[in-house]
Amino acid sequence: MYKLIVFDLDDTLAPTGKRADSGVTEKLRQLEQRGIVTAIASGKPTFYLCGFARAAGLYDSVLIGENGAVTVFGVKLPPKKAYRLPVPQAAISELEWLKREIVRELPSVWFQPNEVMLTPFPVGDREFDIIQNIIDSNSDKLNHIQIVRHHDTFDFFPKSVSKGGALRLLGETLSIPPEEMIAVGNGENDYPMFDYAGTAIGVNVPDSARVHRNFNTISDAVDYIAELVSL
Repeated sequence: MYKLIVFDLDDTLAPTGKRADSGVTEKLRQLEQRGIVTAIASGKPTFYLCGFARAAGLYDSVLIGENGAVTVFGVKLPPKKAYRLPVPQAAISELEWLKREIVRELPSVWFQPNEVMLTPFPVGDREFDIIQNIIDSNSDKLNHIQIVRHHDTFDFFPKSVSKGGALRLLGETLSIPPEEMIAVGNGENDYPMFDYAGTAIGVNVPDSARVHRNFNTISDAVDYIAELVSL
């Protein structure tokens, strides 16, 4: 019996920067009504996920932000419950140093307002190359952080942080074992939660070996989940 289903957001649950399909969110609301915990996990901060969940009518969702660093329960402010994964001081210091270096080279670059993670949004190939050069030239100074390059940004976050770690802590908090979890995602930062959850479902995951089933659309994935839980 499945008790928790966690969805990646961008290009899984919805196209980046756009709303989710109404048919998909309706099925998610039905899952919540049946007492199944639904969670949204993303590199975006939890306040961003809060707005998405409200618009979708998912008022009781668990929101896992910043690639697992921060988790909040529900969409009300202040949240019912909130916690962070532990972050070593060495990782914090490296993130602070990296931000100073990026700002020195790109004073006007915009940073996503995170609590833990560092997410600059470079504009154009030149700014991407500048940040990549900072990374490549200082690899010996970045020992405690993970680096994920996206089409529009970089995510820098502590190695102690992952969506899988957040899922583990969530399961322990709610007394839900991995075999009663489904994880749904589309990319590399979803692999840790694929590895932890009993059932892993991909939406156009490049490496289909990482998941039990890989679908072309979120609608097909949600229909399959509905069958699994006999919705």
